[in-house]
Amino acid sequence: MAGNARVEMESGALVLDPLYPINHTDLSHAYALAEDWENAPRFAKSADSLNVPNSYNDSLLVRCYIELDRLQEAENFVIGLQNKYDSFSIKALKALIAMAKDENDIAISYLDSLSIQPEKLIGSCPIITKLYLDFGMLDEAVYWLEKAYKNREGLNLLIRLPENLPTDAKLKVAFDKPEYNALFEIRMKNLGLTNDIP
Repeated sequence: MAGNARVEMESGALVLDPLYPINHTDLSHAYALAEDWENAPRFAKSADSLNVPNSYNDSLLVRCYIELDRLQEAENFVIGLQNKYDSFSIKALKALIAMAKDENDIAISYLDSLSIQPEKLIGSCPIITKLYLDFGMLDEAVYWLEKAYKNREGLNLLIRLPENLPTDAKLKVAFDKPEYNALFEIRMKNLGLTNDIP
């Protein structure tokens, strides 16, 4: 239900302004949360066709390819991005692909590499947090979530998360911040769900 509400909301935004790339990306993300892997890549590609660089959209398209088990296509796409983004962004995408290929040692080596260089990169903490969440490394995810909050980057992570967060106690404590709770409440209300804070 929540996924459908989000798709409906983002579809409306796209109708209002079809030339605004983020509207395509947000609709793709909504379909991804609903696990609609037919439509999610379609709108990520339409965002890309507007020729406005968007690292999140490219990351989303890589995730779509992974979910569709089109790993070679994902790898080829990342190769094509080598001159578009910095090494941090490319390593993050390669970590996703390594996870999908069950190349755990390679994925962790990318994560370790990402973790030693982000202090000067604005917006890097939420990316690292999300990768650790994806990999199920919750202690590390909590550490980077706290850094994201300290650096005032945490909201960039929250708007990309599904409604149902992991139930780990440490994560709940890390997410229990006034700004996060307010955002969760607004998001739940917009999606027609309960006003209870997760």
